[in-house]
Amino acid sequence: MSELLATVREAVRALATADPKLRRFGASRHRYELSPPLAPAALAALEGQLGAALPEEVADFAAEVSAGGAGPGYGIVPIDRAAAYVVAAPASAPWTRGLPLAHLGCGYSAVAVLDGGARGEVWIDARAIGVTRPIQPSFTAFYLDWIDRLAHARWPEPHVPPG
Repeated sequence: MSELLATVREAVRALATADPKLRRFGASRHRYELSPPLAPAALAALEGQLGAALPEEVADFAAEVSAGGAGPGYGIVPIDRAAAYVVAAPASAPWTRGLPLAHLGCGYSAVAVLDGGARGEVWIDARAIGVTRPIQPSFTAFYLDWIDRLAHARWPEPHVPPG
């Protein structure tokens, strides 16, 4: 396991220790629990179901840290469940398919782009209010931003205009 991924586990444990009453956004849902990683065969089967390889950082996280649980918003959607809900991009996006990563509240989700020029980026899908745009350049940036914001008592990035 890479040093970064080992540090992520330690950081999530520290966040849980600092929030025993689960008061931070989404904590009562994910409870700072990381589900077990996917075995290589399960990861390969999932990618077969998707008809595409997962972006490298998503695959590494799922195989080495967790296949769902503690994370941004209400937590990382269990990857095997998310694969059944691959989303189609809006016509103007530089990609065609995305894997739901996290429910951000208000019906919005964070999506890992599976193809095209934006492959590997994380986008917000808030089509109900006409917002679909990149929010982080990678899954790692998305996850580390969540850790950093919680560790420094900063609100999650809303990603949508107020109101």
